[in-house]
Amino acid sequence: MLLEEIIDMDTEKKSEGEKINSPEFWDLAYSKAKPRFDHGQVLPAVKRYFSQPDIDKSVNILIPGAGNAYEAEFLHQQGYKNVYVVDFAPTPIANFRHRVASFPYERVMKVDFFELADITPDFKHKFDYIIEKAFFCAITPDLRKKYVNTMYHLLKHKGVLFGIFVIEESASDQESYLYPPYTCTFEDYKALFMSQFNIKVLGKKDANCLIKIQKF
Repeated sequence: MLLEEIIDMDTEKKSEGEKINSPEFWDLAYSKAKPRFDHGQVLPAVKRYFSQPDIDKSVNILIPGAGNAYEAEFLHQQGYKNVYVVDFAPTPIANFRHRVASFPYERVMKVDFFELADITPDFKHKFDYIIEKAFFCAITPDLRKKYVNTMYHLLKHKGVLFGIFVIEESASDQESYLYPPYTCTFEDYKALFMSQFNIKVLGKKDANCLIKIQKF
């Protein structure tokens, strides 16, 4: 089922953006046997990066919009001790808890990422790493500045936002996107992040870019 078909099934009187930014929308998407946006495995770039022997296993890592959270499962298996999973949709949270029963229960949080800083004040400047797995392109563009500010609030000094971002070559490529993924150009990313972060492209395949964004 396509995301636009899921939207059509929502009979509430909401705008398209309100539907897409709701837990009900994503819970319905994840309730399907094989969601088209779920790759069923850890992102290879995340696996390579966090397999480096010089990374301290006690670092604080957050995975927002985690979905079925294969990255959290991998990190847990690798011995990382302080990994936090965040998603506001009940189904992927339940899937993960069932699949990885040994993962600390209190670190799997069914909460809206944008409310995280208010709900858990001790998360301010807590995280060494935040893993981005196309969460940015799943939110509507009006939330992008809030995304950046929330990341800044949650990351430590020199903390790193790391992962896959979807980038188009020019603004005209975005015109047909009425539903996720909501893409933007690299220039758009720089405009959003450059006042508070250093941004570096580590690799690119088609529209998928591996990017490291480090807080000043």
